[in-house]
This record gives sequence, structure tokens and C-alpha cells, in this order.
Amino acid sequence: MEFIDIPVLGKKFSWFSPDGKAMSRLDRFLLSDGFLTKNGVTGQWIGDRDISDHCPVWLLSSFCNWGPKPFRVINGWINHPEFNDFVESAWKSYDVRGKKAFVLKEKLKLLRESLKKWNKEVFGYLDLNIEKIVTDINKFEGLLSSTDGDADYLMLDGLNKEFWKQLHFKDSLLKRKSRSKWVKDGDSNSKYFHQSLKGRRRRNQLVALRDGDNWVQGVDEIKSFVKNYFAKNFTEEWSNRPTLEGISFNSLSKADNFSLLYCLPFLLRKFERLCGVVMEISVQAL
Repeated sequence: MEFIDIPVLGKKFSWFSPDGKAMSRLDRFLLSDGFLTKNGVTGQWIGDRDISDHCPVWLLSSFCNWGPKPFRVINGWINHPEFNDFVESAWKSYDVRGKKAFVLKEKLKLLRESLKKWNKEVFGYLDLNIEKIVTDINKFEGLLSSTDGDADYLMLDGLNKEFWKQLHFKDSLLKRKSRSKWVKDGDSNSKYFHQSLKGRRRRNQLVALRDGDNWVQGVDEIKSFVKNYFAKNFTEEWSNRPTLEGISFNSLSKADNFSLLYCLPFLLRKFERLCGVVMEISVQAL
């Protein structure tokens, strides 16, 4: 059975010599992956010691719910030849009415759900697709040993290209999910791969924040602390600002606007003769 040394909060060391010249992390919890998953262990806390030269260590166990998880685009999607066409087709199919900001927000939400479904349909069966392609390749190689037909060679070449394409998609997805070099210890179904994913999530999980000599723990408490921190540092108490009320500025009339629009083609041609290619590029940009 393999044991995992989970992340540490609080102090860095659990033992201190009486003279304070030596310190070490002698005490720790070593837990199995099954225990961590079943009990929602997020870390181990090293507290303050009293008369003992060892600090108390206890487990932090809680199933933290931070709300909806952010949507992430996987690099393997972008490399897929059908990705751009799918996104364009899905975006045009959404019928959302309202202000532009509202339409954009709602369309992005709909696109997120469409991409999740598309990911499941296209990438969800990669292992099955690869296994089927390998079976077909072996079958055709068996046929090639007894026949010299060109059609079989063409089919085999197509299967080999499809095989490597599917492997490339799978490789992109796995590298996106885990930054560890999972290739060293086997494929995506290996125990090491799943443990590396869980370990990375534990290390990146926000369990507590340090506020001076105190620690802030709990989802609601951490959210409130972060909100108050930014509100305190980015809120201006002095709100007596000068205004522009009562000041009249010169503005263009409707006749002036019409005159400018009428003269615009002439002005552009004139500037083009003066500026040459540079002005032509600027006009195209406009």
C-alpha cells in the first residue's frame, strides 16, 4: 500500500530542540489515497506547542464547496479539425434577444454547455476508438500477408494516420489535465496518473488564509475576508469630486455632421495622394 504525505498548514516544523537551534518535521500523517478521498482530507495542521518539544498535528477534513467550477478550454479541442466549425455553427444557432452585453453573456453560457456535450461525444470515447483502430490495423495486416491488393494498403495507411491522430488528441487532453510527466509511469488509466491529479488538486486547494497571527478558515469566512480586503484597499473615502454640470461645450450640429460625411470620400482621396501606401492601409483599417 502506498502512503501520501499531505500538504501542511500552520508551522513548517513539528519538533524544536530545547535551545531552539535545531528544528525538524518529525511528526506527520501518512495516509492512503482511499482514506483521503473518502474522508475529504484537505491537509494537516501543525499547531503551537507548550511544554513538549513536539507540536500537535491534526488532520483537516472538510468537503469544501466553492460554488460552480470555472469553465476551461482544453488545448486538445483547438487542435481538432472540427472545433472551429462547430463553435461557429453553435454560436449562430443561438437565438438570444436583449442588450448586447446580455446576449454575449447568455451565448457564452449556451456555448459552454454545447462544448461540454461535444467534448463527451468526440473525446469521451478516445480509448474505445483507439482500441477499435488497433484491432482494424491488426486485421488488415493479417489480410496483407495473403493478398497484394492496393486497396488494402490504402486502407491501412488511413488507419495508421487515424491512429496517430487519436493518440495526439488524447495526449493533448492528458497534458492539460496534469502537468506532471505521467508518460514516465504509463497511460492515463495508471494509478500514478490519478494520484498525481488528486495530489495537484490538494496542493492547489485553498484551505486557509493567514491574517497576521491569525488564520481564516472555512468557505464563507475566506470569501468574506477576501471581499473585505479588496473593498478596504480599493475604496476611496473622499468622494467630493468636481463635476461638469453647468459647463457648455461647443458641439457639431446636424448640418456640420452631414457636411463632414459628404466631404469624407474627397478628404480620403486627398490624404491618399499625400500619404500613399500608409494612408491606404489606414483607410482599410477604418
